[in-house]
Amino acid sequence: MFNPVKGKVLVKKDLPADITKQGIVLGMNSKGRCVTATVLSGEDKGKRIVFNPGISSTFEVEGVKLTVIFEYDVVATI
Repeated sequence: MFNPVKGKVLVKKDLPADITKQGIVLGMNSKGRCVTATVLSGEDKGKRIVFNPGISSTFEVEGVKLTVIFEYDVVATI
């Protein structure tokens, strides 16, 4: 595994869902939908987050799709 440069976070996106386990329907806005993921690097490793996927880089390593985002695109931890 590798570590992204300072100011970026390596994450694995969750599968998109239209409804949460609690029954909340997730809507879309004009810019799309916030995405949830698990952090794979840094001090927040293992935490689940909500982030804006607007500017992100997705790639595949050993058959696993990973995404690098800016730290400031993290909206919240779950």
